[in-house]
Amino acid sequence: MARLYLTIAVVTAMIFVPAIPFLHLDDPSHWGVLGFAATAALLLSPLSDQWSRRGLNAVLTVFLVALPAIYVANCIRWNGDLAGLWLELTGLVIWSGLAVAALKRPFLLPIGIALHAVWDAAHFGHVDYVPDWYIIACIAADLGLAGYLFARFTWTGEGRLYR
Repeated sequence: MARLYLTIAVVTAMIFVPAIPFLHLDDPSHWGVLGFAATAALLLSPLSDQWSRRGLNAVLTVFLVALPAIYVANCIRWNGDLAGLWLELTGLVIWSGLAVAALKRPFLLPIGIALHAVWDAAHFGHVDYVPDWYIIACIAADLGLAGYLFARFTWTGEGRLYR
Protein backbone atom coordinates (compact mmCIF):
# COMPACT_ATOMS: atom_id res chain seq x y z
CA MET A 1 0.00 0.00 0.00
CA ALA A 2 2.83 2.42 0.82
CA ARG A 3 4.40 1.92 -2.61
CA LEU A 4 1.08 2.66 -4.29
CA TYR A 5 0.81 5.85 -2.24
CA LEU A 6 4.28 6.99 -3.33
CA THR A 7 3.55 6.09 -6.96
CA ILE A 8 0.40 8.23 -6.88
CA ALA A 9 2.40 11.08 -5.34
CA VAL A 10 5.03 10.83 -8.10
CA VAL A 11 2.38 10.94 -10.83
CA THR A 12 0.58 13.82 -9.12
CA ALA A 13 3.79 15.84 -8.72
CA MET A 14 4.87 15.22 -12.31
CA ILE A 15 1.55 16.47 -13.69
CA PHE A 16 2.61 20.00 -12.68
CA VAL A 17 6.06 19.87 -14.31
CA PRO A 18 5.71 21.86 -17.56
CA ALA A 19 8.75 20.48 -19.40
CA ILE A 20 11.16 17.56 -19.51
CA PRO A 21 13.64 18.23 -16.68
CA PHE A 22 16.66 16.87 -18.58
CA LEU A 23 16.17 19.65 -21.14
CA HIS A 24 16.36 22.38 -18.49
CA LEU A 25 19.39 21.58 -16.38
CA ASP A 26 20.13 25.30 -16.04
CA ASP A 27 17.00 25.61 -13.86
CA PRO A 28 17.33 24.49 -10.21
CA SER A 29 13.60 23.69 -10.09
CA HIS A 30 14.25 20.90 -12.55
CA TRP A 31 17.11 19.63 -10.36
CA GLY A 32 14.51 19.24 -7.62
CA VAL A 33 12.21 17.30 -9.93
CA LEU A 34 15.04 14.98 -10.94
CA GLY A 35 16.11 14.54 -7.31
CA PHE A 36 12.60 13.58 -6.22
CA ALA A 37 12.20 11.23 -9.18
CA ALA A 38 15.52 9.53 -8.36
CA THR A 39 14.66 9.23 -4.66
CA ALA A 40 11.22 7.82 -5.42
CA ALA A 41 12.70 5.37 -7.95
CA LEU A 42 15.20 4.16 -5.34
CA LEU A 43 12.49 3.74 -2.71
CA LEU A 44 10.11 2.00 -5.11
CA SER A 45 12.74 -0.42 -6.39
CA PRO A 46 12.73 -3.95 -4.99
CA LEU A 47 16.33 -3.34 -3.93
CA SER A 48 15.19 -0.85 -1.28
CA ASP A 49 13.91 -3.81 0.76
CA GLN A 50 17.51 -4.98 1.06
CA TRP A 51 18.92 -1.68 2.30
CA SER A 52 20.10 -1.26 5.83
CA ARG A 53 18.34 1.31 7.99
CA ARG A 54 21.51 3.38 7.87
CA GLY A 55 21.53 3.36 4.05
CA LEU A 56 17.89 4.35 3.86
CA ASN A 57 18.38 7.09 6.44
CA ALA A 58 21.37 8.43 4.47
CA VAL A 59 19.31 8.75 1.27
CA LEU A 60 16.46 10.47 3.11
CA THR A 61 18.81 12.77 5.03
CA VAL A 62 20.37 13.97 1.77
CA PHE A 63 16.87 14.48 0.36
CA LEU A 64 15.86 16.51 3.43
CA VAL A 65 18.85 18.87 3.03
CA ALA A 66 18.30 19.12 -0.74
CA LEU A 67 14.74 20.44 -0.31
CA PRO A 68 15.75 23.93 0.89
CA ALA A 69 18.97 23.88 -1.15
CA ILE A 70 16.85 24.00 -4.32
CA TYR A 71 15.22 27.19 -3.03
CA VAL A 72 18.62 28.77 -2.34
CA ALA A 73 19.81 27.78 -5.82
CA ASN A 74 16.65 29.21 -7.39
CA CYS A 75 17.09 32.48 -5.53
CA ILE A 76 20.68 32.80 -6.74
CA ARG A 77 19.95 31.63 -10.32
CA TRP A 78 16.92 33.85 -10.85
CA ASN A 79 18.37 36.94 -9.14
CA GLY A 80 16.25 36.98 -6.01
CA ASP A 81 16.81 39.88 -3.67
CA LEU A 82 18.96 39.79 -0.54
CA ALA A 83 15.93 39.36 1.73
CA GLY A 84 14.88 36.33 -0.31
CA LEU A 85 18.36 34.86 -0.08
CA TRP A 86 18.39 35.28 3.71
CA LEU A 87 14.98 33.63 3.90
CA GLU A 88 16.16 30.64 1.87
CA LEU A 89 19.41 30.35 3.82
CA THR A 90 17.35 30.33 7.02
CA GLY A 91 15.32 27.45 5.58
CA LEU A 92 18.53 25.65 4.68
CA VAL A 93 19.76 25.99 8.27
CA ILE A 94 16.43 24.76 9.68
CA TRP A 95 16.21 21.69 7.45
CA SER A 96 19.92 20.92 7.80
CA GLY A 97 19.40 20.99 11.57
CA LEU A 98 16.48 18.58 11.20
CA ALA A 99 18.66 16.33 9.05
CA VAL A 100 21.44 16.29 11.64
CA ALA A 101 18.91 15.56 14.41
CA ALA A 102 17.43 12.80 12.24
CA LEU A 103 20.76 10.98 12.29
CA LYS A 104 19.91 10.09 15.91
CA ARG A 105 16.13 10.26 15.61
CA PRO A 106 15.07 8.96 12.15
CA PHE A 107 11.39 9.66 12.87
CA LEU A 108 12.27 13.30 12.17
CA LEU A 109 12.84 12.49 8.49
CA PRO A 110 9.17 12.21 7.43
CA ILE A 111 8.23 15.02 9.81
CA GLY A 112 10.83 17.32 8.25
CA ILE A 113 9.78 16.34 4.73
CA ALA A 114 6.11 16.96 5.55
CA LEU A 115 6.93 20.32 7.17
CA HIS A 116 8.69 21.35 3.98
CA ALA A 117 5.27 21.30 2.28
CA VAL A 118 4.28 24.13 4.64
CA TRP A 119 7.43 26.03 3.62
CA ASP A 120 6.46 25.46 -0.02
CA ALA A 121 2.93 26.71 0.53
CA ALA A 122 4.20 29.88 2.23
CA HIS A 123 6.17 30.66 -0.94
CA PHE A 124 3.27 30.15 -3.36
CA GLY A 125 2.54 33.41 -5.17
CA HIS A 126 4.97 35.32 -2.92
CA VAL A 127 8.37 34.90 -4.58
CA ASP A 128 9.47 35.51 -8.15
CA TYR A 129 12.46 33.19 -8.12
CA VAL A 130 10.62 29.89 -7.56
CA PRO A 131 7.95 29.05 -10.15
CA ASP A 132 4.51 28.23 -8.82
CA TRP A 133 4.44 24.94 -10.78
CA TYR A 134 7.48 23.81 -8.81
CA ILE A 135 5.95 24.80 -5.50
CA ILE A 136 2.79 22.79 -6.24
CA ALA A 137 4.80 19.78 -7.45
CA CYS A 138 7.03 20.02 -4.37
CA ILE A 139 4.03 20.05 -2.03
CA ALA A 140 2.71 16.89 -3.70
CA ALA A 141 6.15 15.28 -3.55
CA ASP A 142 6.79 16.23 0.09
CA LEU A 143 3.42 15.01 1.33
CA GLY A 144 3.60 11.88 -0.80
CA LEU A 145 7.06 10.91 0.39
CA ALA A 146 6.26 11.68 4.03
CA GLY A 147 3.05 9.64 3.78
CA TYR A 148 4.96 6.77 2.19
CA LEU A 149 7.50 6.79 5.02
CA PHE A 150 4.82 6.86 7.71
CA ALA A 151 2.93 4.04 5.98
CA ARG A 152 5.93 1.83 5.26
CA PHE A 153 7.83 1.96 8.52
CA THR A 154 7.20 1.44 12.20
CA TRP A 155 8.53 4.10 14.52
CA THR A 156 9.51 3.16 18.06
CA GLY A 157 9.38 5.36 21.13
CA GLU A 158 13.16 5.73 20.97
CA GLY A 159 12.83 7.30 17.54
CA ARG A 160 14.19 4.27 15.76
CA LEU A 161 13.01 3.19 12.36
CA TYR A 162 12.04 -0.42 11.75
CA ARG A 163 10.46 -2.15 8.78
